[in-house]
Amino acid sequence: MRIVQTFWSSGKDWKTYNFGWDSPKFHLMGWALSCLKLKEFYPDVHLYTDTAGAELLINRLNLPYTAVHISHDDLNHAFSTHWAISKIKTYALQEKPFLHVDADVFIFDKFADKLEKAGLVMQNFEMGTAVYRKLTDTVYSNLCSVPAYLDTDLCKNAIPSCNAGIFGGHDLDFIREYTNVATNFFEDNVAAFPNDIADGFNIICEQILFHSLCSNRNKQITYLFDKQYQDDGYVMHEFADFALTPTKLKYLHLIGKHKRTKDIVELMARTLLKEYPAYFYKILEAFDDEHKYYQARMAKDNTAAQPQSGALPIYQRRHSITHIKDKEHWGAFPRNSKNETTKEQHFIKELQKYETQLSELTKSWKQVPGKDLLEMETSSLAQFEFFLLPLSEQNTFFISRHPWLDTIESPFNWYMPIESMDGQLKEEDKEVIIACTPEIFYHECREVVIDELEYNILALLDKAITFADLLRQVHELFPSDNPNNGPDEVLILTLIKIRRLLANKFISIFKPVEN
Repeated sequence: MRIVQTFWSSGKDWKTYNFGWDSPKFHLMGWALSCLKLKEFYPDVHLYTDTAGAELLINRLNLPYTAVHISHDDLNHAFSTHWAISKIKTYALQEKPFLHVDADVFIFDKFADKLEKAGLVMQNFEMGTAVYRKLTDTVYSNLCSVPAYLDTDLCKNAIPSCNAGIFGGHDLDFIREYTNVATNFFEDNVAAFPNDIADGFNIICEQILFHSLCSNRNKQITYLFDKQYQDDGYVMHEFADFALTPTKLKYLHLIGKHKRTKDIVELMARTLLKEYPAYFYKILEAFDDEHKYYQARMAKDNTAAQPQSGALPIYQRRHSITHIKDKEHWGAFPRNSKNETTKEQHFIKELQKYETQLSELTKSWKQVPGKDLLEMETSSLAQFEFFLLPLSEQNTFFISRHPWLDTIESPFNWYMPIESMDGQLKEEDKEVIIACTPEIFYHECREVVIDELEYNILALLDKAITFADLLRQVHELFPSDNPNNGPDEVLILTLIKIRRLLANKFISIFKPVEN
């Protein structure tokens, strides 16, 4: 079966534009891992792109596509957020049975035979909720030309659709009919939709229109998943949890917000590092300005060289504070003629205090071996297998705290962007706990706000203990006369908390040493 993918650069700079991901670097890591996993199971994987896309994915990253087609240079950059038309163009170019796979899809096994032999293939049937209703209502009133069968579906309370994480099949005649209809629909209506309201139009062009045309022509669609999903029903544990691959999940699709969720994309990056380290490091090199600490740390380990001056810690807030008096930044904060100065001074004083504490921590980490931090990075992914085990086996595992973890208490959550902190200034000061550890990649320090229970769990891990012992001690933290604090409830809550701590590499989970 031929697999195809589409990358349309749409005139965007790959180093600064995130293409819907948490950041540009995770966008490239996603592309690399998606392609490489496809190549594990399919020898014939084609890329359809523009000149800039080929320069990035082929010439720079050397992704192992079977063939590259420079086919998208003629797409109008004025419609750069209308990503659906770039995929529809790829569908239209196919001359043999195919499956198109989005670049935020990751497979851990071949697709089932029924998909590879089907006439028409999509990921799953999708039923619209208020989410689609809101998007399509914005679009509907501006449509200039709508096929009658599509108009009927768009007027339904629950709009039927199908997810195009994968798309294709053997019925090339119908696929060409669909691409002709979709292209005409796009060209007839796109002028009414500027880039800032393109999402609803994209969904109609690619997903709703396809399902509507299939229904009108009595065409059967074969789905990867038999289960029907609502448009807002793609939960992490079914579609986006790399910790559950390949044992429980064989197919991931980082739909929407999942591409912008830090915990998810970091696990994706660790998967790339574990399975394809050469590509991981190649992407790091492309963003070397964000990873100077890694370069300095490993150079120091390997050659006894001192870190270069350019490898100093990078703090977003430290950069932002130089602009804190600017109207653009400070204007969002609540102001009062009686306490304006007090609020500003308090905010800046606390920020400087926090940064000073953080600076002292990073100084104390200078002698931490880079190879030890790298080992934590590469081994953490496998430790998630703990959560798939029966409780009887989990109880025998040991849990330890990160040896260089420390915490800082502050009245503000400095983990969020400085421009988003106006809500905190409206409230009375409430101490938050920020856990900090040295990092080998990205910035020098990982900073994450933790809650009281997570803090207590870390305190209980002053030395490595079994999960059974941890569970018993956590249970003792809760009042025994509360019926909601039973063993099952405490177990579930503890597992949730240690999973988050593990995702942030604040703890390690390991098997007992066999004699």
